[in-house]
Amino acid sequence: MTTPRLPKLWLAYHAAAVTVGWVLSVLGLLNEAAYAILLGVGLVVAVFWLLRQPSRRIRPASLVRRWRRWPALTFLLLVLAGLVGGWLYAPNNIDALAYRTPRVLHWLAEGRWHWIPAPYQRLNTRACGFEWATAPVLATLKSDRPLFLLNIAAYCLLPGFVFSILRQMGVGGRAAAAWMWLFPTGYCFALQAGSIGNDLHGATLSAAALALALRARQTRDPISAAWSCIAVALMTGAKSSNIPLLLPWTFAIWPAVLPLLRRPFLATATALLALVTSLAPISLLNQIHTGDWTGLKAEDAWIRPPGPIICATHNFGLLATQNLLPPILPGAGAINGTVERVLPESWKMRLDGFAENGRAAYAIRELPGEEHAGLGFGVTWLLLLTLLHGLRRPERWTGPWFHDRARMALLLLPMVALAPYLARSGITTAGRILAPYYPWLLPSVLILGSASTAVRTRWFRVGSAAASVLVLVLVVLLPTRPLWPARTLLDLLGSASKSRAIERASTVYEVYARRADVLAPLRQWIPADAPLIGFVTVNDAETSLWKPFGHQRVRHLLVSDRMDELRSRGMSCVVANVDDFTSRFGQPIEEWIKANGGRIAGRESIRMLAREPAREFVVIVW
Repeated sequence: MTTPRLPKLWLAYHAAAVTVGWVLSVLGLLNEAAYAILLGVGLVVAVFWLLRQPSRRIRPASLVRRWRRWPALTFLLLVLAGLVGGWLYAPNNIDALAYRTPRVLHWLAEGRWHWIPAPYQRLNTRACGFEWATAPVLATLKSDRPLFLLNIAAYCLLPGFVFSILRQMGVGGRAAAAWMWLFPTGYCFALQAGSIGNDLHGATLSAAALALALRARQTRDPISAAWSCIAVALMTGAKSSNIPLLLPWTFAIWPAVLPLLRRPFLATATALLALVTSLAPISLLNQIHTGDWTGLKAEDAWIRPPGPIICATHNFGLLATQNLLPPILPGAGAINGTVERVLPESWKMRLDGFAENGRAAYAIRELPGEEHAGLGFGVTWLLLLTLLHGLRRPERWTGPWFHDRARMALLLLPMVALAPYLARSGITTAGRILAPYYPWLLPSVLILGSASTAVRTRWFRVGSAAASVLVLVLVVLLPTRPLWPARTLLDLLGSASKSRAIERASTVYEVYARRADVLAPLRQWIPADAPLIGFVTVNDAETSLWKPFGHQRVRHLLVSDRMDELRSRGMSCVVANVDDFTSRFGQPIEEWIKANGGRIAGRESIRMLAREPAREFVVIVW
């Protein structure tokens, strides 16, 4: 068997984007012209390569039959919803707006990758594989609107990779065919299909690495092994938390290593490309600039839990709240209050010491959002019920896989790889960060749960249909990209009723509607001819300040900076978050403005997150 053309093309684009980004940075040519030339050459090569591939005859009747079946139809509707949502709404993923897109804009403005002077180091230290994939679009089109297409492409490829994994791991054809469509309905995948979050990106790379490694293992095919090496390198380059997955991947690919080494040119080229596209370059730069390859020392991150058992207990609690609860919870506030009262004070004090958001880490929301959703209610409960179905039939546990030590190891090693994250991480959004692990864990649940018999049961058919309906409803209601007239109807309901639930919903939808360009109200006071804008903030949606892209440049203002020097370089304006300025500079902002001879041109209260109050921003000019 050969790897299908579209997955190869998708992997080739991401590998080329990362490699070209680093090479152009070294040459100091990270700019619009270089990207335009290389994109043109790449497009010609891709078209020529596709034309040379053997054509496959597609029967329209078979396609109609496939998409008429409800699991595939649900997936198709989710893809269409992602396309419509991405087309109608500008990207508003908070992490992308705060540091992932801004770091690319900083690089492009400088013409190379560089260590960005900023008070928070996520702009510099985080893995940047997804960012390099966005750089050609941002450089040539001067817009972040088309970036959602990267995630749409990844989402469309996910079912094929999942089916390949399940069949090669020994899951029956009927069960694999059902789960290839059900698995992508997990909230962490479906909600990011029209977004620019990078968890879906990493999960599809993870699934590609496993599917290709299993194919190389079975066929001893060096080409499949090479593609798997590239996919797993890109996976680590997407997020450093994916590194433990190298353990099960190494075991899976090992039988194909020798056939790959027998082709020295292919092996050398694969090794070099994998090195460049992996986490290695940013890890080396972190080591140079911070003395820590992870960069966490510079971030002062929450990586010091009291012990692995306490940390793992916390993470299991997070995964439970982010996966087992119904997706629509109008009474989320009351539940959060109950949890706050029930939790022992000693446990809450421990959480405050190491966990992100402290004792509020378990807080749930009325609707799951793309920033914190895990697999979600439908898929998680189906997997748990499937596992219980298998526990009722212990005689099935001694199937062929039970006596195959290699397959047994392939089922167990992903669980071992999961342990370091559970034992060390205090990040609240565990459900979505673990998205790349889910394709590796899925086969063990389905095999232990006797999925081949479970999919024939009535409870599975009813449950999977309910899960599909729930995710479709959730995608329509999604505050980041609502596919219904949310603000209009909520305004009408709000005028007729003073319900706190309606008031809360109106606030959430309004905040998300403004977030893509949340700093736009400040633009009226920013001089149009100012080449350099100072910015004082900690983790705000910086992307908004760069718009329109390519017109002005943003530079974070540090305590050690001298304003006379920055003004000589063209900085005639500073945008400051008043609270952040006071905490970082250690003095009232009015004193600093007076000492530096500036004046406040305007001020505005801006709300970035629905769960936080509005914060005051000022525009200072000279």
